[in-house]
Amino acid sequence: MKPVFSFCVLLLFIIADTSCMHKSNNYTITGDYMIIGHPGGFVASPTINYYLISNGQVREDTTVLYGVLPDDISKFNFNIVLSAAKYDSVKNLPSSIPSELLSRNNQTIGKYIPDVGYTDIRTSVNGVAYRWTFPADQSSSSMAIQQIISSINAAFK
Repeated sequence: MKPVFSFCVLLLFIIADTSCMHKSNNYTITGDYMIIGHPGGFVASPTINYYLISNGQVREDTTVLYGVLPDDISKFNFNIVLSAAKYDSVKNLPSSIPSELLSRNNQTIGKYIPDVGYTDIRTSVNGVAYRWTFPADQSSSSMAIQQIISSINAAFK
């Protein structure tokens, strides 16, 4: 009986150790980047996907819990590298940020619509970090803002 108990305890430690190793697969963000997510609204999933465009890749974080958005970008876990074709389709988004947004850091831009959600964008331009929240209704925003949000939503919905 004692060898069976010892084996069970050892097996429990091995399982616990390997499950913790899976969660520590963090990707370090360097250089300029763009992070895009679509939190808020009614969702059927307990997690929200966020995407990172950086260093010639698009990466996805599938572990962000609904309602628990990281303020610090180092808390994201961009654990999935998407295809080169996906990167080719979105690689120009970071350089398409309208210059008018650079003077509106940390702002919500657009009209809030209950239960529809919003687009969360975090980016670094020449080493300066920016963050914006874009509710679904962008009708009062400039054409340049409407175009970039439309492009982002089409690429990452």
